[in-house]
This record gives sequence, structure tokens and C-alpha cells, in this order.
Amino acid sequence: MNSFSSQRTETTAPSSLTLQLTSEELGKNGSCIAWTEVSGKTVRVILPGTLPGDTVEAVVELPKKGAHSAIGRVSRFVRKSPGRRSSPCPASALCGGCPLIELTNEAQLSYKKRFLEKLFSAIPGGAPQILDPIPMPHGIDSGYRNKAVLYFEESAGTRKLGMYEAGSHHVAPGTDSCRLCPNWMAEAANAVLHWSKDSGLSVWSESSQTGLLRGLILRSGSSGRLATLVTSSSIPDSASENLIPALQSAGVTDVTVSIKTRPGNFVLGERAQVLLGRGSITAEISGLEFEVRPETFLQVNTPQTPVLYDTAIRLASIDPEDTVLDLYSGIGTISLLLARKAGHVIGVEIVPESVEEAKKNAVRNGLSNTEFFCGPAEKILPDIYSRGIQPKTVFVDPSRKGLEASVPGIITAMGPETVIYIACGPEALARDAAKFHSLGYCLDTLQPVDLFPDTAHIECVARFRRAQ
Repeated sequence: MNSFSSQRTETTAPSSLTLQLTSEELGKNGSCIAWTEVSGKTVRVILPGTLPGDTVEAVVELPKKGAHSAIGRVSRFVRKSPGRRSSPCPASALCGGCPLIELTNEAQLSYKKRFLEKLFSAIPGGAPQILDPIPMPHGIDSGYRNKAVLYFEESAGTRKLGMYEAGSHHVAPGTDSCRLCPNWMAEAANAVLHWSKDSGLSVWSESSQTGLLRGLILRSGSSGRLATLVTSSSIPDSASENLIPALQSAGVTDVTVSIKTRPGNFVLGERAQVLLGRGSITAEISGLEFEVRPETFLQVNTPQTPVLYDTAIRLASIDPEDTVLDLYSGIGTISLLLARKAGHVIGVEIVPESVEEAKKNAVRNGLSNTEFFCGPAEKILPDIYSRGIQPKTVFVDPSRKGLEASVPGIITAMGPETVIYIACGPEALARDAAKFHSLGYCLDTLQPVDLFPDTAHIECVARFRRAQ
């Protein structure tokens, strides 16, 4: 902890202090945290622009009554972290997508583990065994993402297609390519940008609610490359005819147009048109094939996805006669991997299209020991329970917000020996761990898997065991 006396500077407001601080730990979203003593009280200081281990001089706006943290504005670096390195990305300062990019991989994993150790030290039942994070495969530090989302923007006569600057809706210069994505995606983005200019098509403006071109989504799989142009309405036939060869020059095999008429930050629209191919590609995970459409959820880190799922299944110790329940099952990735080991697998998913894709993927892979139900887990589980189904193991892979409040109680009422929880949000996992503990299930093992190097995010596989 930083602890020393300080005087108010004449150039700051009475509520500010100039302090020398050392960033000690990672906070949420990659912000770094320092601690200091002010007037006998411990103050938590968020230090944007720093990395763990940096010592800086900062003007600290002291927290107002009821606030939990102060904000420090760095005025100079006194000593930089020994874990720092030169950024391998020229756009990192503007893009903001990789806030830890100037830390070595070893330092990143060390601070991520420390973050988890502190987070889980206070949960009921005591901290679990937290294993060392599984790093990226040796030698792979770029080109591993299978998805890119790019935005159109036009201002002062300049048109751009790229990623947003940190904390804004403005495209950062130089982000039409990203070192984390394969090279073909940069080629496709460049081809589409030139096509958009040559075609004379307008760019969507959120402020005026006018314009045509909104964004571009690129996905890669084992069978091909998929490009989805997001627009506010249909594009002219002549323009679409020129779009296809432009994208084929980058090796794209399937092209779709997603038409989004509603305002707001673009996501996929309400209508879709297939311009080339099937409008979908195939992804291979641990020897199984899955259909991937523009809207399909799939882990974006190609080499680490099988590592994540294989780790979860290994921790579960599945036997051939087991019944396994897979909640938030999506297009059936985990369910079908489990079906190769278990006797019967039941998947539950809220998105109807994903449920249909899961069923098709089961047929595609010749797995007949699965069934899938559509609906919220908290509504489908009681029906499964009423049928007398008693799974030996339950898998959950929820969104970042974690489980709905009633779900842990329904799961534990079914009496499984083991619950495997795949978490993209460790804070929600810690909250849910307390609920499981109150219901007689202890979190005994936590295995972090680094799916998002250079960011503060860490995926975790947690194992809960029923108390004896």
C-alpha cells in the first residue's frame, strides 16, 4: 500500500491531492488500482493509463461521500513496471481493445491470477484451489481470432472502416486491420472500403439517422470465410454484383447482407440476404463440426476454444452411463463434446435458432444421445426435474451476468454430484459460488484459461462438488 503524507497543491482544488502511487492490481475492464492512506483512511485509487507495477505521480480527486473509489490523473511516470514491453500494435493507444498489451504475457497471467485470488478469497467456504492460468499455445500471439466486427464512419470527407476508439463511437485510425485477426480479414475490409467508395453508397449516420452502410462482420471457419455487410436497407443490384468479386479477392466464400432498420449501435439486422454461397460456414472443434451463421455465438479464440472445453470435461470425470445436463447450450458445442463420453446429454438454450442448429449439428456429427429444449433455464429446469431426470453432472456456461437467481436452487434440488461452471465473468461466478455454498455445494477447483490475451478478461472453469 502506498502510505505517506501529502500537501494540497496550489493548482488543484481542495478536494484533490498530488500523490506518488504504485499500481498494485488489476481492476475491472483493465483499469489498475492503487491504495493509499489519506487522513487516516484507506483510499482505493483507480489509475487509468497505468499497468500493474507502474509508479506514478498523479492528481487524485478524492472520493465524495458514499463513493468507493478515487480517480487519479497521471501527471508523470516515476518508474515503469518491470513487466512492461513495447506495444506490438501501432493502433493500441487509440483502439483500447487490448489495455494490457504493454505487459509481457507472463506478467499478464500473474496479475490475472492475483485478481482471481483476491476475488475468491472472501467467498463463503473458503477460497478454492486456483490453478495457474492455461496460456495461449507457444508461439501463437496473433491471427487467432475467428471473428472481427468493423464499423463504417464518414466525417470531414474521409471514410473509414474499422474498430471504435476506446469509450467512443468513432473509428480509430489504422484499425481496419488487427494483429489478433488473420490477414485475410484486413484484405477483406480494405476491399469493402474501396468498393463502398467506388459504388457511391452513403454511410449511416447515427445522429441524422440516414445513410446505408453500417458495418462489416467477418468470420472464419474450417470450411471457408464468411462476410456479412450490415446496412440500413437493401443495396442496389449493381453494387452487390461488384461486392462479390471484391470479397472473393480476399478468399471470402460466403457473403450475406444483414438489413438493420432500427436505430442504435449496429448489431445484426432483422432481415438477411445471401449473396454468395450458403451464407454459413463450418467450424471444427475437437473433431466435431458446427454450422456457423452470421448470428451464431462461438468462442472467438480458435486455438484456445478446444482447450477450454476439454478442460471443463476433464474436470467433470464423465462416465459412459452418465446423464449430463448442459445449460445455456447454444448451438450444442459443449453438449456434443459431452455426448461422446456420456450416455445421455440434455441441452437447454433460450435462442430458438440456436436450438435448431444444435439439433442439426447433432445429426451432422452422428450423435443420437442428445436432446435439446428451448426456453429460459429457470423455466425449463423445473419441467426436466418433474420428469424425474437426475443428472450426475450439470454444466452451465452463462453470459457475463451469470446465473438467474433461481437457477442454483433448481440445479442443486436435482442432486448432481458435480456442477461445472464456465464463466466469462469471474465476479458473477464469485456471487453464484456463494449461493451454491449455501445450498451445499463447495467450489473446490478454479482453472483459468487465457482466451483474451492483452485484455483484463479471463475465462474460468469452476468445479462445484456436492457436500458429503
